[in-house]
Amino acid sequence: MFKHLIVLCVFCVANLICGSCYAQNITSQGYLTSNQSAFSLKQLESQTFTPYEGVLNRGYGNDYLWLKIHLDPSSQINEPEKSTHWILRIRPTYLGEIAIFDTQDIADPNAPLQPQRFSGQRYANHSNGYDSINHGFKIPSSDQARDVYVRLKTSTTRLISAEVLPETKAYEEDRKQLVLSSSFLSILAFFMFWAALQWLVLRERLLALFVIKQAIVLAFGVTNLGYLKMLFGDGSDWVLLDGFVKINNFTYVGIYYLFEITFLSYFVTDKRYCRYAYFALAIWGFALALFFAGFEAIGLQINMYLTLASPIIFLLLVFKTKSAKDVAPGETPPLLSRKILVSFYLFYVLAAYWVVLPNIGIIKAKDFTLTLAVYVSIISSALMATMLMLRTRNLNRQKAHAEAEAGLANQRFEQAKEQREQQSRFISMLTHELKTPIGVAKLSLDAMGVEGVEHDRIQRALQNMNDVVERCRISDAVDSHRFQVKRDQFDLRDAVFECIDLLPSPERVKVFEGNNLFIYSDFQLVSIIIANLLDNALKYSPALSDVDVRISHGFRAEQLGASIVIANQIGPAGEPDADKVFQKYYRAKKAEGKSGSGLGLYLTAGIADLLGGQVFYRTADSRIEFELWLPD
Repeated sequence: MFKHLIVLCVFCVANLICGSCYAQNITSQGYLTSNQSAFSLKQLESQTFTPYEGVLNRGYGNDYLWLKIHLDPSSQINEPEKSTHWILRIRPTYLGEIAIFDTQDIADPNAPLQPQRFSGQRYANHSNGYDSINHGFKIPSSDQARDVYVRLKTSTTRLISAEVLPETKAYEEDRKQLVLSSSFLSILAFFMFWAALQWLVLRERLLALFVIKQAIVLAFGVTNLGYLKMLFGDGSDWVLLDGFVKINNFTYVGIYYLFEITFLSYFVTDKRYCRYAYFALAIWGFALALFFAGFEAIGLQINMYLTLASPIIFLLLVFKTKSAKDVAPGETPPLLSRKILVSFYLFYVLAAYWVVLPNIGIIKAKDFTLTLAVYVSIISSALMATMLMLRTRNLNRQKAHAEAEAGLANQRFEQAKEQREQQSRFISMLTHELKTPIGVAKLSLDAMGVEGVEHDRIQRALQNMNDVVERCRISDAVDSHRFQVKRDQFDLRDAVFECIDLLPSPERVKVFEGNNLFIYSDFQLVSIIIANLLDNALKYSPALSDVDVRISHGFRAEQLGASIVIANQIGPAGEPDADKVFQKYYRAKKAEGKSGSGLGLYLTAGIADLLGGQVFYRTADSRIEFELWLPD
């Protein structure tokens, strides 16, 4: 693809350099701008014409542009046969109205001149004897030097090149131009059909927009290379076709701008800048409104200035894309690098400079300037197609990588699911197998009649074993999402006092209660949370110290709920790590001497979340506090 692109660029540049330079019949040229449409020959000869060479560019304007072309047959060289007619060949093809005044045919030099023939976008070529994709006139050759005056009236840019060639040479140049122009249009059509096929396969919005853009570019090439003269006959409404050419220029700029902003939106990290860039389309709409309101030259001039400003806007947007060094490890890289985008839009800026500035009369125009916009369209289409191919290739690679990662993630999920199911079966079996002997041991202990300290020690050991088994069962239920919440209204104080009654040292718990506090929740699950928090407070606080419980209304995120704060003094185990206190199996290093599974607070947080509540941990004044908040 890149080799073909290089060949294409060389081909275009060669055509730019090798333009027609056979115009030996012209010895001097001059121009005059005037708001006057008619002069007598004597008046014209008295006017001061500004000399120029090559291509004249006078920008936009509503005045008439008069050209004075001095013909001298003695300047003909290398002409094998003397021509009976010459061709006054005028380019570019989008000029509106061109009138010719040949002094050889003027009888009265004092009478106002009447146009002898017309050419231009508004007229068929057959009427002036020169049937071509270019504008011009067939004029008789002469042995005497003479002047030919040309009057131009157009709302487009007043960029004009005039050549006087022998008839056979003019048609030879036209055939060369036709071959090259057809090749260029074929290339533009190729990119359009390529994009259409890509869209049929991928069905991507950006490709659909590129197809529309290329169709407009192709129409732009057809109109600006003069093919309307070939496609429509003498009976056509040429004024209407002239309007179509101008509207096509507007459409080309608008769709080009819309496509480029859409393209860059896939790479710009902050989409606000793309939205700001869309505001420039309002300027385009304003220019189009001026055109339809009758201010054609002003509207077309604004449209041309937007063509110059657009690549600069795009280049600035490129610097809001993510560069390679901004990509974090493991993050998906952009589909196209910033270096590629900068190079492309830098080319756009330079191309716009060479296309627009001669057209608005700021820098001197060259022969290749006449059709440079079409050549730039070809090269930019090739570059954009290449970038779209690279983007599609990288996108397919990322999709393949994402699919592979998704497959691995699914495989890991299935493995984790299977391990969880095996763990659940093991916990269920272990719970059943351990609870039965623990229950038998408790009954045997009571039957043996053991009393006193030894009885209490054995009883606590059996209860600790039973608590560990029960927490493993509940933990498995939380992890497997097997809990079914059964909500009902109850007084939160009842749950607190019921849990306190089941504690081994209920006398250590001091409850600071208020009025009845009813909530709508699951009584059993709330009781599990309270029991875990009370057990934790008694176990890790200093021996014989009090555990305070406060029950009250509380707000969280402007939502009313119930709050239970359980506070105890910091015991020998010290403070737990605030970042790890609710993690599964976490136990403070100094707490490892105490019996426990590291599941209590993990279950507390999990069940609270299941109920729509939260558990908070904090320390203040050598005290540890856990707060349970539940919605009403």
